Amino acid sequence: TLGEVGTKYMLKIMYNSMLSSPATHIVNSTSNAIALVLRPLAAAAGGDLRSRKAAAASFYALGETLSDAMTMAGRKWATTADQNAKGIDISTGEASLALDELRLKADESGDIGFQTGVAVMSILESTANLPGIGLPTRLLTTADEFFKVAVQRMEYNRMMMEEAIDLNGSDLQATHKYLLEKNRDLHFTKSGESLNKELNRLAKEVTFQQDLEKSAKIFGEWVESFPALRVFFPFVRTGHNVAMYTASYVPILGGKLAKWDGKLKDPNVSSYEKAIIKGRQRLGAGFIAASGLMAANGMLVGNGPMDPKARERWLETNQPRSIKIGNTFISLDRMEPFGPILSAVADIHYAVSQGTMKQDRAMWLVRYLSQSLALNITDRTFFAGFQDMAKFINPRGGGVGESLVAFTANTANNLIPAAGLRRTLTNMINPYTQEFNSQWDRSLHNATLGVLGDTAVKSDFVTGEPIGSMSGGINSLLPFKLNQKEQNPVKIALMRIEYNSDRIVEELGRTGLKLQPKQIARLQELMGSSELERDLKAIVTAPDWIRSVEAYEEKVRGSHRVTRDAQLFWTEIHDTMTLYADDAMNQLKAVSRSLTSVTLMNQESSG
Repeated sequence: TLGEVGTKYMLKIMYNSMLSSPATHIVNSTSNAIALVLRPLAAAAGGDLRSRKAAAASFYALGETLSDAMTMAGRKWATTADQNAKGIDISTGEASLALDELRLKADESGDIGFQTGVAVMSILESTANLPGIGLPTRLLTTADEFFKVAVQRMEYNRMMMEEAIDLNGSDLQATHKYLLEKNRDLHFTKSGESLNKELNRLAKEVTFQQDLEKSAKIFGEWVESFPALRVFFPFVRTGHNVAMYTASYVPILGGKLAKWDGKLKDPNVSSYEKAIIKGRQRLGAGFIAASGLMAANGMLVGNGPMDPKARERWLETNQPRSIKIGNTFISLDRMEPFGPILSAVADIHYAVSQGTMKQDRAMWLVRYLSQSLALNITDRTFFAGFQDMAKFINPRGGGVGESLVAFTANTANNLIPAAGLRRTLTNMINPYTQEFNSQWDRSLHNATLGVLGDTAVKSDFVTGEPIGSMSGGINSLLPFKLNQKEQNPVKIALMRIEYNSDRIVEELGRTGLKLQPKQIARLQELMGSSELERDLKAIVTAPDWIRSVEAYEEKVRGSHRVTRDAQLFWTEIHDTMTLYADDAMNQLKAVSRSLTSVTLMNQESSG
């Protein structure tokens, strides 16, 4: 039908558009490389002498396999037919044949509506077949092919080493070399493709493309049966496999997953695979211990405050899910499997230090970190797509209308070629955080390289300096974001009491003054260029103010019911901020007729 043909073409356009960002391909290759290297390391950490020797043979073979991997990747690149995107079928060959038949039927029918539908499908076909449209999936499958071949050759070397060890010959290396040559034709074709099912399985595992099982398989099939759900769940298989891979490094949880699958007791599972399961547990435990020490010494940052307003201030001096060295933050967001584990440890430390979690509860969470991560895995894998749906029902940070506009605009943008690339270029040429008038303006800005949309560079109320974007500039390309965040004592103090200066704009809104992005930016600049920072520094460095904050934090940790906004340390800060905000507003009104008119109207109505 016309609908089925259109769906095929739209999916091809959408997936290639989403995958067009260079950062996507850098992250994909980085994740594959980490999984490739960690496999023999885990085996060495969890196995006996035999497994360690086999792991060494596998790791040593990495350098020798690069030539084969490059050759096979080159062949994959030369394939011009439609590719699968991480196991997702986006081919349009059948759709093209069906459309040809529909054209003939439309011409014969004389039905204007039918002919119009075919014409629309022809436009979609032309768009889907534009030169370069399929380049993103072509790049992705080529990179995956490289790592698939690499792990197949490494694991073949490992298998032959295990066989050489079992033969118990006098010259292990000579026996290993002999077996490599003798059995090569049994495992690989002359063109280099693998004939071994186990090697093919491992190739999928390293590139996170293994087939879904059990409830995940049912969910994936459900999404595939309703193409419209692809908008919410574009990469079910990859998301699930990455999450399960991360879980395998979590103490207790990884072991439970292995037991559920019966791998540790299954005699058909090799001792090497069992060594990897145990090794991942040991590596994960060591990483969690190291993360705890780093968090205790202020070198590890988690997600920060849950409250959106407090998070705004927190982000000015922090970068989420990062290692902190001095004023430099290095994001490990995309470094599976350790990114989510690092973040969870840092979040526990932050909750305890801020008094939102009792210490005994924190110890329970450390002991059962696996359970909290299991919930996080489920959220990321299966239900993350429901966040967009949930915003329509229970919106956060905006009404249903705003959420609907944002979702519709982003979906439409993904159906236009190179959405990911355009978003990357926008971030590269706009390294600062932006103020937007609406979600529509935000979407326009991201889709048009910053040309369209009512926007302005956001500045800090305290310092007047532009606020850098975490994904701006070169960070739009890097898998690990690197940012400098000045540890200003005033901003740190405001973060400590979770004071968000953006509430000034909200309070102005309640008086009837609706500031536009450029006016908000100018207000921020005026306040930042005043003596506000000097006066705030005098307040937050005063011993009495510090003691007042410490007393409040102690009450919170003791589960006392106290209201932060009613505390003297809070009102002193807010009154000072409001005083300078009023002065800045008077300066704005002096040059803005619209603001002056609204003020007069409010005065008349109140009179």
